[in-house]
Amino acid sequence: MAHPGHFAVMWRFDLLDGADEGLREAADAARAALDAGAARHAAEHGGDPEAVATAAWSFAHGLATLLNAGLVDPGPDLAAFVRQAGGALTGGS
Repeated sequence: MAHPGHFAVMWRFDLLDGADEGLREAADAARAALDAGAARHAAEHGGDPEAVATAAWSFAHGLATLLNAGLVDPGPDLAAFVRQAGGALTGGS
């Protein structure tokens, strides 16, 4: 990950300005994208959209934490590694 500090600060609520409109808009847009993807996946493959969203969110943030800590080696192509790891969970490739 190119900017591990950006990821880390998301969990430092003492450093974030909850009244910042841009921050709120970005958070809302990210959640809307997550929910839309989860709804599509659930419609195509079955399952509860909220459970799918939670699983996807957990996967993404868990993997980012492992990568930032140096506990996982994604090899030379991070995007391909993430697709492959995600596919392992969803039955894709």
